[in-house]
Amino acid sequence: MPKKKPVNRRGNQGLWWVVGGAVVLVGALIAINQFGGKESVIKTDTELNAVRNVWGNANAKVKLVKYSDFL
Repeated sequence: MPKKKPVNRRGNQGLWWVVGGAVVLVGALIAINQFGGKESVIKTDTELNAVRNVWGNANAKVKLVKYSDFL
């Protein structure tokens, strides 16, 4: 019965360092984004002069076009 070739674990060591470094870097960026930087100010719709569910100017000219294609 032939012997199995031993697994080369040292060759993968560099890959694990790169993966671990990427995980630490992503975690640091998330922490900086959540806890660092300036304070965000939340404004209400009234403060922004915004009206919900409205698109465009209420006084805009509108042209209705009927279209149907039920073939």
